[in-house]
Amino acid sequence: MKSLTKNKQNSDEIIKMAEKAFGKKNIVKEFTELKEGYFNAAYSLRLYDGNEVVLKIAPKETANILSYEKNIMRVEVEALQLIKTHTTVPVPVVYLYDDSKKLCDSEYFFMEKMKGTNYRNLMNSLNSEQKKMIETEIGSYNWEINQIKGNAFGYFIQPQKQSAEWGEAFYILISDILNDGAALDIELPFPYVVIHDIVRKYLFACDSVKEPKLIHWDLWPGNVIINEGKISGIIDLERALWADPLMEYYFGNLSDSKYFCMGYKENLICDDEAKIRRMLYNLYLYLVMKIESKYRGYKDLQQSEWAGKMIAAEIENLNKM
Repeated sequence: MKSLTKNKQNSDEIIKMAEKAFGKKNIVKEFTELKEGYFNAAYSLRLYDGNEVVLKIAPKETANILSYEKNIMRVEVEALQLIKTHTTVPVPVVYLYDDSKKLCDSEYFFMEKMKGTNYRNLMNSLNSEQKKMIETEIGSYNWEINQIKGNAFGYFIQPQKQSAEWGEAFYILISDILNDGAALDIELPFPYVVIHDIVRKYLFACDSVKEPKLIHWDLWPGNVIINEGKISGIIDLERALWADPLMEYYFGNLSDSKYFCMGYKENLICDDEAKIRRMLYNLYLYLVMKIESKYRGYKDLQQSEWAGKMIAAEIENLNKM
């Protein structure tokens, strides 16, 4: 995916970074760009010792990014390390994280390349029993991630925007993405002030969420790696938050997986307040998808137009409550 935020590097720079990470000269046999991502530049490297690794490179400091995207490469590295330490979830090993900007004009890290193919690309070739096994396993792993507890709600590494109250922290998330949209005069289906008012009206539903928990937030099929019929990797933790687990992708209306819920072990949508919170989380996701399209310079307007329709639909759903 072409994006204004991708900081691509030439072969000489990539080789220098690999030599720093693995301590050997001429260690890179070949490399290819990984083009499916939307934010970072990424490369798959095959080393002469037979190992395959992934290099992710953050946008330049001058890139125009969304508020929540500040420091998200460090978010991913720290979230991966937390999950590796505290769960059985198969996440990549981080080999090197470098934010010195000496070899590259932005931070970067090397991680293990997980064997397999992402679930999104496999779904149409799998039968219902195979999907059941995989989605049940996704639910189980997502539950494990959500058992990691934090000290405050909100951004993983923006303490000035965290809060002891989930409602306040979530309103900061919403306010930030709306401010990002307003900064580029992005037209939304409703006036910005109306969206602010609607969110404030229903923030009471967040009062019952008392404990900050680690959420992946972007655990959709594209970020699940399957090898020989089983999950071999969960990737792309850069959007991790301390939040309400109900915010996770598979609880939203873009997924309808009873198998995920079987694996998750808890019923989180158990009352009207939970339903309201889920609508608020849907709205936040659609706002991000709408507004990021302009920031990243997408030529194809399909995501932006679709997200605009979904924003309108979710606000109508909230107004019916």
